[in-house]
Amino acid sequence: ALLAGMGVAGAAGSVVAARFFVAAQGRRWLMIGLGLCAGAAAWAPGASSRAELHAVALMTGFGTGSATVTLAALLRRAIGDAGLGRVIGAGTGLAYAFCNLPGIFDAGAAMQAGMAVVAALAGLAAAVALVPRVSAQAVPNGDYTPVGVAWWTVIFTALVGFDSAAFYFIQHVPELRDAW
Repeated sequence: ALLAGMGVAGAAGSVVAARFFVAAQGRRWLMIGLGLCAGAAAWAPGASSRAELHAVALMTGFGTGSATVTLAALLRRAIGDAGLGRVIGAGTGLAYAFCNLPGIFDAGAAMQAGMAVVAALAGLAAAVALVPRVSAQAVPNGDYTPVGVAWWTVIFTALVGFDSAAFYFIQHVPELRDAW
């Protein structure tokens, strides 16, 4: 029930951010999402009741969903097309590398929650400095047509599904888990 609530809240946060996104308020939306994530991570280790755990899950989902969609909407304006792939690749790669360091990956829940608070606060600091400098230009056809959006949705769904399946597989196959 907690993961289902987090997933529904994540989808809701994504839809709300996409529906009401306005470039002029993008940093504020990003900071709200990251603030929710920081608050949820700070609250999580002390949450003791089922209601508190549900609230933490909802905050985590909504904050992550809204922050992710808002950041995606701001990146092209802040970076421009030329550096977009490098920034996304480096940021995603470094995040995965850091989260999979044995000291982080194997840490207890309280330590991981503390690291999540630090990461969210670092994101908040970066959001303050994020200034869209490149004007938004309409991209003709391609990725922004209904068919293009559908294809990208399928691709990202497949990537996230593969990522989740790989982690599940590694965590539940003793030989793989013990080799880590």
